[in-house]
Amino acid sequence: MRLALSLLLLALPLQAATYYVATTGNDGNPGTQAQPWLTVQRAANTTVAGDMVIVNAGTYAERVTESTSGMAGNPITYTTNGVVSVGGFTLTGQYVTLDGFSLTGAGGGAHFVTVSAHNATARNISVINPAHSSIMGVRVN
Repeated sequence: MRLALSLLLLALPLQAATYYVATTGNDGNPGTQAQPWLTVQRAANTTVAGDMVIVNAGTYAERVTESTSGMAGNPITYTTNGVVSVGGFTLTGQYVTLDGFSLTGAGGGAHFVTVSAHNATARNISVINPAHSSIMGVRVN
């Protein structure tokens, strides 16, 4: 009976979560729409396969490292609500999607997006006001 219950629980699909980030948030919040996080990195430290992160309009002077992997058909997705500027992203997890960000280079690093994993997707990305002429857009390792 116990084994059957365990197998049943493992067979149930995981419920993906939607998290929110806002310049008025707090990283001690639960990441809900009503109580968003302050940093995109807080979201990156929390996400699992299938999760979506909605980043509200504003400037986030940080370089975000996403090391958790999504799965085929269940990527970890970062999308924007309004104009969102972020320093950059380092993606070491697989199946991660970025959509709609303006990248500034703030927070360090020579590249706006560094990809060290398979199956990463970047859509509707713009590079704005590079601080140094040597900064490159995307680096794939």
